Amino acid sequence: MKILELLEQRLATFEKKELYKFSLIYLGLCAVIAIGIIGYGIYTVQDIKSKIFLLNKTRSSVQSVLTKYQVVKRQKNKVDQALKQNKSFNIQKFFQDLLQKHNVTNLSSSKFSTQKLANGYVEETVQVTINQIDTKMMSEILLDIEQEAIVYINSVDITKQNFAKKINITISVATLRAEE
Repeated sequence: MKILELLEQRLATFEKKELYKFSLIYLGLCAVIAIGIIGYGIYTVQDIKSKIFLLNKTRSSVQSVLTKYQVVKRQKNKVDQALKQNKSFNIQKFFQDLLQKHNVTNLSSSKFSTQKLANGYVEETVQVTINQIDTKMMSEILLDIEQEAIVYINSVDITKQNFAKKINITISVATLRAEE
């Protein structure tokens, strides 16, 4: 109470002009402080919104990476399982049998290579060139390759012959083997 009485006595000593002047200064100061607080609040909200936007964008990218990781992990498990089931699989023998099945052994030549991969596998590749076959035979060969679970096609190069509606085909087929 004493503070209010002291304030009342102090205000009573001011003239009207001084009272209006101090009142305007007080109101102006309050307005500047209020505008400062509102401006700071708006700036803070905008900053938080931008950080939330960036966080959501980062969360989305992390979520897509994790989803892709899960897919890759499942595919790796499938590959591991297929490799365990076919430990004695030989891609050269597979291709020789395939060429004999389609009776094109004398029309073909092959090249075998291996490459050590960074993921713990060895990629065995056979590149076979088959000359003067028709498109039906090529389709049957590609279908038979596709039906073998642990074999995949790296590349297919088809060259048309100028005579007799025949084509030359170069197929690069590979398989994986667990590094020993």
